[in-house]
Amino acid sequence: MTRGGAERRGQKHRDKRHDGMYPVHEGILSFSGRLPQAGEWKVFALVAALLLAGLVSKVL
Repeated sequence: MTRGGAERRGQKHRDKRHDGMYPVHEGILSFSGRLPQAGEWKVFALVAALLLAGLVSKVL
């Protein structure tokens, strides 16, 4: 969704639900986080593999 589209959708919502009023300093939030780095993905994969191995050993 474009910023303009988000603003129009927000205004329609405010008009319908809040009689056009909105909080002071209201803004459209965007994702400002970061993706995990390569080393972090390796740790996630290792933990997942260990959990899967533990689950398989319980089932067998």
